[in-house]
Amino acid sequence: NILRVFGVVTKLGYIVMELCPGGALDEYLYDPDNVLDARDKARLATETATGMAYLHMREVDIVHGDMKAGNVLLAADNSVRICDFGMSDAKNRSKTMTSAVAAGGRSVALTVAWSAPELFKGKNKTSSSDMYALGLTIWQIYERAQPFGSMPEAAIVSQVIGKPEARTVNMAVLRSQAQAEYSPANLGHFGLALRRYAHFTSPIRRYSDLLVHRSLISAFGLGKDGLTPNDGDRFAELGKHISATERRAVDAEREA
Repeated sequence: NILRVFGVVTKLGYIVMELCPGGALDEYLYDPDNVLDARDKARLATETATGMAYLHMREVDIVHGDMKAGNVLLAADNSVRICDFGMSDAKNRSKTMTSAVAAGGRSVALTVAWSAPELFKGKNKTSSSDMYALGLTIWQIYERAQPFGSMPEAAIVSQVIGKPEARTVNMAVLRSQAQAEYSPANLGHFGLALRRYAHFTSPIRRYSDLLVHRSLISAFGLGKDGLTPNDGDRFAELGKHISATERRAVDAEREA
């Protein structure tokens, strides 16, 4: 029940892995069109636990470090494959983790809802913290919901105010939130409760702001610096590019 790796294309930076057309387990669980009876849930839970037991065997000795349904894939026959070992520790060889947060004077990557309490105090990830995450993953399978999904993030943060682990929890909660994505589709702004919203500040700050400024120039005939008739067709592509570069810049800032 571990995702198989067949090889690596070093020149291209590709990893050739087993095909899992069933996708991620969490998406499968959260889809109401997928019917699961008690036997189906028991099988998914058993296979997930079996995969984790294999990783913890003395001969293998791997701490996964980020166990959750989102890191479990489903093969063509819907059997479980545990994947995503980017936060793993294998025989004390630590991996570099781009989503790390400071904890106890060192770096540790956390996924808030699945993290054992001791991790927020800067303790090392162990097979025990894997078991905590596995328990919540099995809960996901049976309840078909995200752990602590009904608990506001502010409630989590408020419980650690003034405590040594406050900064770690704050950063972990912040990084667990969905990131904004630039798009020409006007989907509004959830946080501001606006049905229509456009990112609009100084054009010297972000390229996305410059595009909005140029759109307004064109729309109101304010000069020759507006968009051309063909520029609008590229907005979807530009939105993806800007979103990717902004995330890369944020990651670089956090790692510095």
